[in-house]
This record gives sequence, structure tokens and C-alpha cells, in this order.
Amino acid sequence: SILAKENQDIILVIAGSVWKDEYSLYEKLINQSGCREWIHTHIKYIPDDEVDYYYSAADVCVLPYKDVYQSGVIQLCYAYKKPVVASKLPAFIQIVRENENGFLAEVNDVNSLVAAMRKAYNCKEKLGKFGENGYLFIKERFSWDEIGMKISKIYRSVIVQKSD
Repeated sequence: SILAKENQDIILVIAGSVWKDEYSLYEKLINQSGCREWIHTHIKYIPDDEVDYYYSAADVCVLPYKDVYQSGVIQLCYAYKKPVVASKLPAFIQIVRENENGFLAEVNDVNSLVAAMRKAYNCKEKLGKFGENGYLFIKERFSWDEIGMKISKIYRSVIVQKSD
């Protein structure tokens, strides 16, 4: 709500199904924030054929996770060439490079999240480049060719160990 009050052109879209939580608690917080007019919610399962609309409409994807075990969501953001604001979780800090392909915030720290979002907002002219950098980073690191080479290397090391 701090950023929305500072910058009337911000729109926050919250999309997807809620996992393990009761969404009504969040709905109440949104309604109490004084920023309801800038927050659009689509709390539902989003079919694959509609995902494109959400990512295409975004300037930046904000991922304030408290816990995550893999980086698939960031890879999807970068596949759409969208920069991210993400929590400093191990799975995310392996991929997000501050001021190169996104911004990082301390986990469960509203002030840090606002500061990271403010950085993204204040460098709007660079967001396209940041998204492109993210895309190139995951293409290089997580392409099928790269994954195939890594698996092949593991198999070869196992075969060599067994033949010894």
C-alpha cells in the first residue's frame, strides 16, 4: 500500500490458487489497506492456456515467498522475460542477480520488500533489459541441452566408478 499511495500508476495483480492458507484472511488485509482500487485479485486455478495473459501484462513479478524448495516460478517469469522481486531464499538467490535480472528482499520483511519493489519501479526503463538478462540466464543454465549434458556427465562418472 505504501508504493501504491506514492505512485498512483501501480497496479498489483494477485493471481493463482491459494495453497494451504485461507484466502479470506488476505482479502481482509487488502480491504483494510486503503489500496483496494490498485489491487486486482484472480484467486483461482489458472489454466495453462491463460497463464500467458498474466505474465504478458506484468512489468515485474513479485515473489514474496517465505519458503520455497525450487526455483520453477522464477524460471517461468524469466521464460516470459519478466524481471522479479524475490525473497532471499536459497533457491532464488541462485538465480536472481541484484540490479541485473531482478531485485532481492529479506524474507518476511515488509520494509525490505517495499524497498526492492521501489527499486524496480524507479528503474522502469531497465526492466525490459533485466527480463532479457533473466531469460538468457535460465536459457544458458536450464536449457534441455545443458540439462542433458549434466545428466550425461553424471552417468559417465557412475560408469567410470563402476568399471574401477
